[in-house]
Amino acid sequence: FELDLPLPPVSEQRRIIGILAEASENIALAKTKTGGNVDNALALFERSRQCVFGRHGAAWVASALGGVCDLVRGPFGGSLRKSFFVTSGYAVYEQQHAINERFEEVRYFIDEAKFRQMRRFELRPDDLIMSCSGTMGRVAVVPKHIRRGIINQALLKLTPTAKVSSAYLKLWMESEAFQGALTECSGGAAIQNVASTKILKEIKCPLPPIEEQGDIVERLGRVRTETRRLSSIYQRKLAALDELRRSLLQQALTGQL
Repeated sequence: FELDLPLPPVSEQRRIIGILAEASENIALAKTKTGGNVDNALALFERSRQCVFGRHGAAWVASALGGVCDLVRGPFGGSLRKSFFVTSGYAVYEQQHAINERFEEVRYFIDEAKFRQMRRFELRPDDLIMSCSGTMGRVAVVPKHIRRGIINQALLKLTPTAKVSSAYLKLWMESEAFQGALTECSGGAAIQNVASTKILKEIKCPLPPIEEQGDIVERLGRVRTETRRLSSIYQRKLAALDELRRSLLQQALTGQL
């Protein structure tokens, strides 16, 4: 196997190395700055959320989570073993559906008889699900027209009352305040598991009037859209800087630099 190696004079080699070293340093500095801009863009939404939940209006009340929604932890023990699963039927929703906020792909199903036995765990549109083990505290709102089914043992189902909207509840449950309370309830174990439903029900939720909840959801939605737009711009710039570095190296190796 033979490989042709372009070999310019030593003086030219030194010139190329100097150009590449300077370019690499400048690209590295630009990537560091751009990476910081990505982080700042992503942090902007969280700062906005903290500001909203940290400044309670006069009409806000601190309500126990159990007072604004019904909480049901997934079935424990042998009530939902893999031996019960069938090739099609009623869906069994898992942690991946809360983590990815996608409900289309379903791996496991139960038949109608088993579903009737486990109707308490049925998932309905506008319910929320939260991951309860390992990757703890990830929240998703159940969309309309999902396949009828139940939650598994690693999920918590929350059904909001008329006092709270699903979208507002999700925003609050993803906030540092709720996530911190959730971690504290878990006892700080290396492999975290959500505490009992009884304890979770006592976590205090800042609750504005339902109309104001809608305003908050809309306002934070606009902030999230903008921060994602900025983050996408900076990510594209990072990709362009990587491509520039590769292009300079290719030019150097082909005698075009």
